[in-house]
Amino acid sequence: MIDPATGAVRFSDGATITRELTPATFAALPLDQHTTQGHNYVNVRLPPREMDGQVFGAQIYFRDDVLTMVILWIMDETTTVDGVLAYPPGKGWDTWTFAAVMAKKEQHDAWLRRVLGPPTTVDPEHYITSYDLPWGTAWSDYSPRDSSSTLELRYKPLSGDL
Repeated sequence: MIDPATGAVRFSDGATITRELTPATFAALPLDQHTTQGHNYVNVRLPPREMDGQVFGAQIYFRDDVLTMVILWIMDETTTVDGVLAYPPGKGWDTWTFAAVMAKKEQHDAWLRRVLGPPTTVDPEHYITSYDLPWGTAWSDYSPRDSSSTLELRYKPLSGDL
């Protein structure tokens, strides 16, 4: 669940991503993770995790030890196009279709509406549904660059991070 007031992401097992996390405090959590580090950034990819009845993939981004973004995507295989499974198990790019990615985006949009309510902006030309919130911005989009649909949470700096 995404807390609309704080932007905290709470998985079904109680693991929670909050704006106060740093790479060091995040690494201490009992979560399997794959970490990539650079000069002033840390990116963490989590294995599939359940949240609010769905299975999500998650990637967490820190810059200068500050949480800046969480990317989520629904991973279960419930998305269908015309009654056919859009993401058959064990298939890769051979089964990719624009219709399947748009169906996944619709699934993301519906989940965000259920969790956050009506969106602030819907931009069908650019495939973006966004929410302006006290802690930052949440959106669902389709990215033509990588041909995928994701949910993104971008956090405003905390007052001490300015």
